Amino acid sequence: MRENALINLIFKEFLFKSVFDTGSSKDKVQADTMLEIIKKKGPRQTKYAAGKSQSTSANESRKAAYDLLNNLIKKSPVIMNDFLKNQLDPLMQMIKKPKQWNYQPASSSDRI
Repeated sequence: MRENALINLIFKEFLFKSVFDTGSSKDKVQADTMLEIIKKKGPRQTKYAAGKSQSTSANESRKAAYDLLNNLIKKSPVIMNDFLKNQLDPLMQMIKKPKQWNYQPASSSDRI
């Protein structure tokens, strides 16, 4: 299916390239979790001739890639299932889940 190849390209090359890149750069080898990879990537602030920063342009590109991916996935349940199984599930396995949340509800005496 050509849709699956396009979905794979959009997801792994445009939306999550830094996560799925198998290059041997030192930062990628040492990163234990996706969160560490994201923290190491700072927003780029290089100005374009039109006055837009590169981060603004990158955000617009990511939104366009996400919208295209969303439209492709909605085409059929088979494509959706394949995407969840082959793209999203491996990404979710890479995310380090917290052992506990830092949430402390207010006591009943604090509520009025």
